[in-house]
Amino acid sequence: MKINLKTLSLLLILFYTSCSKESNKAPESIACFNINATDVEVGETVEISNCSVEATSYEFDFGNGITSNDANPNISYELPGEYTIILRITSPDGKVKSTSMVINVNPIDNNYIHPPLIDGDYILPTDFGIVDGKFYYIERYSNSISNELRNFNYVELDDSFNITKRHLHDRYYNSSHTSLRLLNNGKKIIHTVESMSDRIGSNEIWFDDEWTKENAAYSSSKPIYGSIQAGTNLVFFGSKSVTDEQNENFSYFRRPYLEIRDGLGQMKEFKVFNQIEQGFIGDLIEVDNNYIAFGGVSTPTGINTFTDYKPLVILLDSNFDFISFKTFETEIHITNFNNLNDSFHIKKLSNGNLVLYSHDEFRIINPEGEEQKMVSLSNVYHNQGIICLEEGGFILSTEDYLKKFDSNGNLLKSLRFNGKSTPQLIRKGNQLFFASGYLSKYSRGSEELSTYGIFIGSVNIDLKAINLN
Repeated sequence: MKINLKTLSLLLILFYTSCSKESNKAPESIACFNINATDVEVGETVEISNCSVEATSYEFDFGNGITSNDANPNISYELPGEYTIILRITSPDGKVKSTSMVINVNPIDNNYIHPPLIDGDYILPTDFGIVDGKFYYIERYSNSISNELRNFNYVELDDSFNITKRHLHDRYYNSSHTSLRLLNNGKKIIHTVESMSDRIGSNEIWFDDEWTKENAAYSSSKPIYGSIQAGTNLVFFGSKSVTDEQNENFSYFRRPYLEIRDGLGQMKEFKVFNQIEQGFIGDLIEVDNNYIAFGGVSTPTGINTFTDYKPLVILLDSNFDFISFKTFETEIHITNFNNLNDSFHIKKLSNGNLVLYSHDEFRIINPEGEEQKMVSLSNVYHNQGIICLEEGGFILSTEDYLKKFDSNGNLLKSLRFNGKSTPQLIRKGNQLFFASGYLSKYSRGSEELSTYGIFIGSVNIDLKAINLN
């Protein structure tokens, strides 16, 4: 078949016109995304990769009240449940298209070890650590049904997290803080800080290397919050009451106080820091061959109340002699002695600064005691732990949350782990372990009553929960 030039020209014009129209047609916009997992745990990071086509803007709705306009956001969920992630995109011509995906978030509690409870149990941890390679916690125990005498127990955990309990002592007064000290001969000393109507005191209980109680002494005027190793000596810290005969309104004043003992726990000397009229030491740390103590000061107003509470640091030389002290303005509002039997922590950061933590807030200071930053966390339960990371930064517990900060005190990540009272965080490898008190319930007739139990949990240093079961 012959095609003349006129026909060929017409065909070419039609072909190029068709191609031109096709090339001018706008590509279709498509909303598209993928996630790294559709079944995750509370606190686990969900990574989103965007595969949308021809989008000028993005809006992700994660189904938990949080949205993001990032193209490839990450999200983690604080509470378990089923969530629908919705992506809405806007095309170049202003049209909105969407797509969605469902994700299941499993309860973090599935990862924990839960020691058994019986109805009426009220159990909170007051200390947590490792002895002879095994985890332990000290629990404050009572039962509202049996009305048994309130007491403290030492609970040892084997490699399978089975527990063995040893009775330590009965509890007569309010207390939330205990500390354990191992001696050179295998014996042990446990101190329990307790508050009464008009003062803070403590129990000191001695045990042999088989955990048989040898003796116990109670002091109504000398609370001991803990101890550190200093060379061959042990240094115990707290406060000591002294009589002020010139003051008719309040006859006992607390002075910050140290006891220097040998490796067998026998007293060598003590130091009372009379330069500070009303205060105590809750923790102590060595810094460049000197020492810094952390505690508080206040002004007594009655038999069980005070005002003007302020955090305190005391700078001491290598012999624990007084150099100077500093107090800090605070957002803490505590006004009675029951608030002073909880945890106080001073830890050294990888950059050489220190972090102080107690009662709703942490404070970063330099080695001279000068404040660098203060952050209020608004806790309700004050018996909380903190650990500094050699990689930099620190992790602390608050009510319901673990929080990770950098060395400057900036928040990096939070994990809702549902612990109310978590006195210590212990690192083993790249895992952090903790014993934490949690709110529990039991039924009595038609009533549903609240109480507390303990769980053992673990996360890695990036706050990813680890299953211990």
